[in-house]
Amino acid sequence: MPASPGAPAGRLLRGGVRGLGIAALVAFVVATASGTFFGARFLAEVRAPVLLVGALVAAPALAVLVLAARARGVAWRWLAFGVAWGLFAAAWISLTFEAALEPLTVVIGSVAAPLGSEVALAAPGAVIAPVVEEPAKLIGVLVVLIAARRAGVRLTAAVGAAVGGVVGLAFGLSEGSHRIATIVLERGFVDLDGVFRIDWELIGIITQLQLIAKLFAFGFTNHALFTAIAGVGLVTLLGGRWRASLGWFAVALLAHALLNSVGVAIGERVFPAVNGSASIAVDPAARLWAFVAAWVAAAAGFLVAEGWAAVLLVRRLRREGRAPDPATAAALVTPSPAVTAPPPIASAE
Repeated sequence: MPASPGAPAGRLLRGGVRGLGIAALVAFVVATASGTFFGARFLAEVRAPVLLVGALVAAPALAVLVLAARARGVAWRWLAFGVAWGLFAAAWISLTFEAALEPLTVVIGSVAAPLGSEVALAAPGAVIAPVVEEPAKLIGVLVVLIAARRAGVRLTAAVGAAVGGVVGLAFGLSEGSHRIATIVLERGFVDLDGVFRIDWELIGIITQLQLIAKLFAFGFTNHALFTAIAGVGLVTLLGGRWRASLGWFAVALLAHALLNSVGVAIGERVFPAVNGSASIAVDPAARLWAFVAAWVAAAAGFLVAEGWAAVLLVRRLRREGRAPDPATAAALVTPSPAVTAPPPIASAE
């Protein structure tokens, strides 16, 4: 049986994806073993437990996104690839490039210094992180969308948002656990027996609450939203509407930049007042107030920085949900064949 015209291209795509995945896995293992990415102690003693807890927290949201993508025909294996890409490959690409661009953060901070110390601190994260992290995640989203289209899945905004949300959620989980573990590890010490220990008192109650609220409660959902919006842009681009796709990419980048600047500033302004209470370490009521304040600050930063972007995404999905399916619409506008009367039966002479 002769091969179909698309067979060589399909084999090339599958081979490229396998090679990309193997390369990312090898790079992750090598970097971990050499200590350049997470470091052996960092991974084993701090990051792995944090990542496990984060996975349990993120599981319901991930299940919703995966089922939404499956309901629209995206295969399990490609969704698993998306999760792996967000957890490992996109995180590794982002951390590698952000480390390489470290000198640029100094330049951006010095340029923004006349606007105030808070702006100077937030500016590098608002400029570099979106430009590096969004393309790193979108590579995986693009691979999944192309594979889904080749399998016969009709690419819609809902498909792009679901696949983007899966990759973004996995990436946010990896990045959030990395940042939490970094803060924890920086406050560790080696005791007289040479054992690495974590000084939770040095970390402090306030820092613990900030980590929980800002990174676990909203941290991974932020990237799910950014990449869902960018996923709609990719579907639009693959549909041939490249000008419209630029608008969705701009929304994702702007929302990310606002979160890393305005959203962080809102949260940081809440904590100094809470941190001034000396009774927080011993008073359960003060500790409860600090916990509530941490969540309120994180939610306020989310709404101000990203609420508008979430509204745009929801409106786009609702508009698509109200539109008829193209096949149904075509059937409705196609004129039905004229009904003709049966030919008369010739009478026998």
